[in-house]
Amino acid sequence: MLERLQQVIGKVFEVDSATVSARTVIRQLPGWDSLKHLKLIMAVETEFSRELTPEQIESLKTVGDIAAVIV
Repeated sequence: MLERLQQVIGKVFEVDSATVSARTVIRQLPGWDSLKHLKLIMAVETEFSRELTPEQIESLKTVGDIAAVIV
């Protein structure tokens, strides 16, 4: 699952997915802005067939945080 998540993040932020780890801080990804953050949330929801609540979205700081809420 983490590998799939890394691939989604790689596509959204146009980075090598191998450089993304569970400890990667989302806001520190190259090109991060509020629009990319929304694109990431939508891509995660689509890839994992899961709808995140506003509270969950607000709590997402790292890639590991995303992995924890989509389990």
